[in-house]
Amino acid sequence: ALAHCTPLLLLLAAALDTTATRVCATVALALYACAEAAVTHSHRDYLNTYVAVLVLLLPPPLARGAARGACTYFLSAAGWSKVLVGGGWRRWSSPGTLRVVLRHYEVALRDTGFAPLAPPLSRLVQQHDRLLRAL
Repeated sequence: ALAHCTPLLLLLAAALDTTATRVCATVALALYACAEAAVTHSHRDYLNTYVAVLVLLLPPPLARGAARGACTYFLSAAGWSKVLVGGGWRRWSSPGTLRVVLRHYEVALRDTGFAPLAPPLSRLVQQHDRLLRAL
């Protein structure tokens, strides 16, 4: 339910622009991030919570800049950590890396009862190094 109400709360917070709606949206994002992390061990939703807190605490011009800074930092840090953990740029950018990721998601989604968006397309990409390099 949190996954479905969070976008609505964000729209409501933006439309009404009151402290109460911003607090509700921030709390909903935080709860969703914690629930998502507890189930999937993923940290992908934490940035949303951090940005919501920045928007809640800072005046709009500063909040926009701080949010852009947080996004830039998180994207850069995530990219560099993948390159470092993956054994360097050359090894990380090899077709085998994306092939492993695509296979992992296909199995993980199947195990949870969901099918990949386009299983035949995923399998086609996995079979061709040129497609993997292009992506």
